[in-house]
Order: sequence, then C-alpha cells, then structure tokens
Amino acid sequence: MADWLALHGLDVATCRARLVQIKMTAAKPAPDPDMDPATVQKAVFDALILALPAGQRVLDRIRTEARIDLAPDPVRFARAFTLHDDGRGLPFVSCPLKGRISDLLLLGHEIGHACQSLASDRADLPPVQRETAAYLAEQLICAAAGPLVRAVHRARTGRIIARDGAALSLALDAANAPYHYNWNYPLARDLAARAVAHLNADAQWGVFTGSIDMPQLLRLGPA
Repeated sequence: MADWLALHGLDVATCRARLVQIKMTAAKPAPDPDMDPATVQKAVFDALILALPAGQRVLDRIRTEARIDLAPDPVRFARAFTLHDDGRGLPFVSCPLKGRISDLLLLGHEIGHACQSLASDRADLPPVQRETAAYLAEQLICAAAGPLVRAVHRARTGRIIARDGAALSLALDAANAPYHYNWNYPLARDLAARAVAHLNADAQWGVFTGSIDMPQLLRLGPA
C-alpha cells in the first residue's frame, strides 16, 4: 500500500478524502440488449475519432495496423486485456465480445489502453493513470452512443466503485497490505469523470499522450 500511494503521489489522508467524495453505492442493474458484434469495432473507433480529433492519426493506426482479437480462446483468454507492444511497436488488444451493447464499453476500454500505449510510448505509467485513460475512452463513447449505453456505464461504474472502493478503504488501514490491481479502479473512474467535466478535447487527448499526468489529474475539480 505504501508503495502504491507513493507511486501515485498520494497519501492515506488524501486517498481517504477522495474516496469520501466518490459515491460508493452500487447502481441498479441496467438492461444490456443485443448488439451485432460485427458493428462494435467501427462504432468504437468512430466515436473516439469524433471525440478526440487530435488523436485521429493514432486511432487510425491502431484500427488499421494493430492486432485486435475480438474472439480469443474463451478458456485461455476469458478476460479482455491490452499488451503495450506486440513485438512490432504496436499494442495488441484481446477483447472477447458477448453480442451486447456493453461490448462498446468493453472494447472502448481496451482501445483506450491501446491509444495511451501508442500515443505516450510508455509502459511505465502509474496504473491509476493508465486506467483513467481507459475509463475516459468509455465515457467518450457513452457521449456518442446514447442513453442505453450510458445506463450500462452508470451501473458498471457503481458496481466497481462500491466493490473496489470498499476494498481500497480497508487496505488504507494497513501500510503493508499486499497490492491488488483493483485498488486503481475507483480513483481512475473518478478522474475520468473529472476529465470529461473540466478538460476540452485537446486536453483530454493529453490524458492519452501523458502530457496530462497524475498530479494534474489529481488537481481537477469534482465532476
């Protein structure tokens, strides 16, 4: 815990104060209707290019050159993930689609990681900063996708913040608590919402390039 706090420029008191500001109650489940998997990738890239015009070159390169596996082996790769470099200087995205509108958020999250990897060319960014970019991509897709996707996003956000925010709050009591990656999610979701509320499109792209770093993200006002 102590190392995780130091990596992000946080202390126990500041982190606790942030958690108090974040609503940690699970939202009601939202309908997740069917969506043709063949349309998901185009919808995600169209939404992100519209929201982030400064990122079009990077997004086009990911769309046309990066490996994006939307039907990986369900036993070996059941969960979505993104690798910083596939050996060609490009990110690799593995994202099993389910044929639901939530696929827009799932793939959007991973494309957010891929954008940050390629735009910043850094694999060593603090994990909260990495997840902030991925959640920011989700939120930008929500803005273009309509109320059903926004409802799914709210429900997912509430569920993650309630679960992982509680775990992080407990871990703050023990400086030697063993690291858990889920600690990163509540703060990252909050910072992504703040970025949407307070940054213009060019500055939002800075979250992906790394020109907007953790200290700057932490100074953003409430969403």
